[in-house]
Amino acid sequence: MNSEIIGKPGDQPWAFVFAYPLDESLQNYKELHFLRAEKIPVTRPDTVVKGEVYVPLDLRLYFNARKIDEGSLKSFLNFNLASLLNQGETGKHYRLFENAPPYKLKLNEGEYRVEVALYALPRHPAQLYESLSCLALFLCCWASTRGERGGFPKGCFLGYL
Repeated sequence: MNSEIIGKPGDQPWAFVFAYPLDESLQNYKELHFLRAEKIPVTRPDTVVKGEVYVPLDLRLYFNARKIDEGSLKSFLNFNLASLLNQGETGKHYRLFENAPPYKLKLNEGEYRVEVALYALPRHPAQLYESLSCLALFLCCWASTRGERGGFPKGCFLGYL
C-alpha cells in the first residue's frame, strides 16, 4: 500500500487510514534533528465534520535533545507543524481541527518525545478493489477455457501476457 492510489473518503467498516509517512516530511527540516515517528493508542472518539467521519490518529515524534533546544522545537510545533500536516501529500491523510496541534512535550534520556493529537480521514481501499477485479477477470478467463485444450478466450488471455 504505497498510497499512490487513494480512494474516496468513506465511513464503511472496511475503509482505512493511509498512514502517509510523516517521517519523509519531517526529514526536510534538518535543523530539527528528527529521529522517528510512531503511532500510539488512541482513546478519543471519532469526529464528524461536514458529513465526513474522521478517526483519531495520535503520533509520537522523537527529536535528538542534544542537537536542538526546547525553544526551537516548541516554535516549530506551534507555528510550522500545523501547516506541514495540512499541505501536499500529508494533507490528504491527516487533519487538524485547530490552528496549532495539541501536543505534549517530554524530555527523556536525550530525546524530546512529542505526542501529537491528530485526526485522519478513512478512505476506500481502491488498491484492493482493483486487485479483486483482476482476480475476477482471471477466474472468468480460466473458467471459460476449463476442459478445453485451447480455445479462443484462453489464447487471447495468454497472448495478452
